Amino acid sequence: MYIDGTIQRFEFTFELFWKTLKRMLEEEGIEPKSPRETLKQAYAVDWIQNEQSWLQMLRDRNETSYVYDEEKARHIYENIVGYFPEMKETFKFLKGKYEEDGRKSCDD
Repeated sequence: MYIDGTIQRFEFTFELFWKTLKRMLEEEGIEPKSPRETLKQAYAVDWIQNEQSWLQMLRDRNETSYVYDEEKARHIYENIVGYFPEMKETFKFLKGKYEEDGRKSCDD
Protein backbone atom coordinates (compact mmCIF):
# COMPACT_ATOMS: atom_id res chain seq x y z
CA MET A 1 0.00 0.00 0.00
CA TYR A 2 2.84 2.44 0.77
CA ILE A 3 4.31 1.76 -2.67
CA ASP A 4 0.98 2.52 -4.36
CA GLY A 5 0.54 5.67 -2.28
CA THR A 6 4.06 6.88 -2.96
CA ILE A 7 3.69 6.31 -6.69
CA GLN A 8 0.34 8.12 -6.77
CA ARG A 9 1.78 11.10 -4.86
CA PHE A 10 4.79 11.11 -7.20
CA GLU A 11 2.50 11.24 -10.25
CA PHE A 12 0.64 14.26 -8.83
CA THR A 13 3.84 16.01 -7.75
CA PHE A 14 5.59 15.43 -11.05
CA GLU A 15 2.60 16.77 -12.99
CA LEU A 16 2.58 19.89 -10.84
CA PHE A 17 6.33 20.37 -11.34
CA TRP A 18 6.38 20.14 -15.11
CA LYS A 19 3.26 22.29 -15.52
CA THR A 20 4.73 24.93 -13.19
CA LEU A 21 7.97 24.91 -15.15
CA LYS A 22 6.01 25.22 -18.40
CA ARG A 23 4.08 28.21 -17.10
CA MET A 24 7.23 29.91 -15.84
CA LEU A 25 8.97 29.31 -19.17
CA GLU A 26 5.99 30.79 -21.00
CA GLU A 27 6.33 33.92 -18.85
CA GLU A 28 9.92 34.12 -20.13
CA GLY A 29 8.72 33.85 -23.74
CA ILE A 30 9.60 30.17 -24.17
CA GLU A 31 6.74 27.99 -25.45
CA PRO A 32 7.43 24.30 -24.76
CA LYS A 33 4.91 21.93 -26.32
CA SER A 34 5.34 18.82 -24.17
CA PRO A 35 6.55 17.69 -20.75
CA ARG A 36 9.82 16.48 -22.28
CA GLU A 37 10.43 19.76 -24.08
CA THR A 38 9.55 21.65 -20.89
CA LEU A 39 12.19 19.73 -18.93
CA LYS A 40 14.81 20.25 -21.63
CA GLN A 41 14.10 23.99 -21.76
CA ALA A 42 14.15 24.27 -17.95
CA TYR A 43 17.56 22.59 -17.98
CA ALA A 44 18.77 24.91 -20.75
CA VAL A 45 17.95 27.97 -18.62
CA ASP A 46 19.49 26.37 -15.48
CA TRP A 47 16.23 25.91 -13.58
CA ILE A 48 16.86 22.20 -13.12
CA GLN A 49 20.30 20.78 -12.47
CA ASN A 50 20.08 17.13 -13.50
CA GLU A 51 18.36 16.80 -16.86
CA GLN A 52 18.77 13.02 -17.01
CA SER A 53 17.15 12.57 -13.61
CA TRP A 54 14.14 14.68 -14.62
CA LEU A 55 13.80 12.83 -17.93
CA GLN A 56 13.88 9.52 -16.02
CA MET A 57 11.16 10.90 -13.73
CA LEU A 58 9.09 11.59 -16.84
CA ARG A 59 9.64 8.03 -18.11
CA ASP A 60 8.69 6.61 -14.71
CA ARG A 61 5.59 8.78 -14.52
CA ASN A 62 4.56 7.65 -17.99
CA GLU A 63 5.05 3.99 -17.06
CA THR A 64 3.03 4.27 -13.86
CA SER A 65 0.17 5.85 -15.77
CA TYR A 66 -0.28 2.98 -18.20
CA VAL A 67 1.20 -0.25 -16.86
CA TYR A 68 1.15 -1.75 -13.43
CA ASP A 69 2.97 -4.82 -12.22
CA GLU A 70 4.46 -5.33 -8.80
CA GLU A 71 8.09 -5.66 -9.89
CA LYS A 72 7.96 -2.50 -12.01
CA ALA A 73 6.18 -0.66 -9.17
CA ARG A 74 8.93 -1.59 -6.72
CA HIS A 75 11.60 -0.43 -9.17
CA ILE A 76 9.85 2.91 -9.71
CA TYR A 77 9.34 3.28 -5.95
CA GLU A 78 13.10 2.91 -5.45
CA ASN A 79 13.68 5.57 -8.13
CA ILE A 80 11.20 7.92 -6.44
CA VAL A 81 13.11 7.74 -3.17
CA GLY A 82 16.16 8.96 -5.07
CA TYR A 83 14.22 11.72 -6.86
CA PHE A 84 13.12 13.44 -3.67
CA PRO A 85 16.34 15.46 -3.10
CA GLU A 86 16.30 16.67 -6.72
CA MET A 87 12.66 17.70 -6.49
CA LYS A 88 13.24 19.45 -3.15
CA GLU A 89 16.20 21.45 -4.48
CA THR A 90 14.27 22.43 -7.60
CA PHE A 91 11.34 23.55 -5.46
CA LYS A 92 13.62 25.73 -3.35
CA PHE A 93 15.15 27.27 -6.46
CA LEU A 94 11.79 27.97 -8.10
CA LYS A 95 10.37 29.42 -4.90
CA GLY A 96 13.39 31.72 -4.61
CA LYS A 97 13.11 32.75 -8.26
CA TYR A 98 9.41 33.46 -7.80
CA GLU A 99 10.14 35.64 -4.77
CA GLU A 100 13.03 37.44 -6.52
CA ASP A 101 10.71 38.41 -9.36
CA GLY A 102 8.60 40.33 -6.84
CA ARG A 103 5.75 37.87 -6.63
CA LYS A 104 4.23 36.59 -3.42
CA SER A 105 5.77 33.57 -1.71
CA CYS A 106 4.28 30.13 -2.31
CA ASP A 107 3.52 30.12 1.44
CA ASP A 108 1.51 33.41 1.33
